[in-house]
Amino acid sequence: MKIVINDANILIDLVKLELLEAFSKLNFDLYTTDFVIEELNDKQRAPITELSESNKLGIIETIAIEDFQGINTILENSSGLSFEYCSVWYYRKNFQVYY
Repeated sequence: MKIVINDANILIDLVKLELLEAFSKLNFDLYTTDFVIEELNDKQRAPITELSESNKLGIIETIAIEDFQGINTILENSSGLSFEYCSVWYYRKNFQVYY
């Protein structure tokens, strides 16, 4: 099962509560976007980077202009959602990653 972490607060809480390693051992394929990662400060990002480098967390990078446009379309048509949240919604919707 694929799980997309759609909010930096989830990652922040897992780091703060020292549950990141235990969470990463669950039987899920974990993903988030580069925009969600950018919301983290250096102290929060360090253990998340380690998780990514050990292939326990996939970070979806937005490179193509079409992807930026798709995220912006969702943002423009939503009420109060952040760009970061819309990036996760876009990839979930377009690449069959479930959360």
